[in-house]
Amino acid sequence: MSIGLKGGRILLRPPREEDFEVIYRLWNDPEIYYLTDDAYWVPKSKEKFREFFKEFHLDGGRPGPGKQNAVFVIELEGKVIGDCGIDIDWRKKRGDVWLELLPEYWGRGYGKEILKILEDYARSLGLERLRAMVNGWNERSKKLFESVGWKLITEIPENGWFEGKWWPDYLFEKKL
Repeated sequence: MSIGLKGGRILLRPPREEDFEVIYRLWNDPEIYYLTDDAYWVPKSKEKFREFFKEFHLDGGRPGPGKQNAVFVIELEGKVIGDCGIDIDWRKKRGDVWLELLPEYWGRGYGKEILKILEDYARSLGLERLRAMVNGWNERSKKLFESVGWKLITEIPENGWFEGKWWPDYLFEKKL
């Protein structure tokens, strides 16, 4: 999807080749992957990550039938500070949201603004709801989704193994 979505301070735009270094840092940052479980499947070497970046960011991943991925980089004052997206299921009129910010931009309200932009975009596409899965140990993300009116619709007990114990996952939803 080659569009740019503008909020008050944030611009969401399609990824470009020159975004590689920042996205590589983002997807391999230990502070970020302390909060997620993606670290187990994301390639660590630059060579392997470049293949992943091309497929997932530049080419939009491998969506299945009736599905589409909208992947964006997050810009603040011309600087890339993260990435986000919606994995769209057209048959269910629903999208699964994800977002990641570099740690130095946490706690400044950017996550709320990004979610608002993604919600408006999903609404413009005709989607009826958005969902997000949050790992049980990620209190920061739980608070973010709760603060912008997303509802916790279910807890999946013992769905993630982290730091020597089982944790739940939380499924949040926003009806549009």
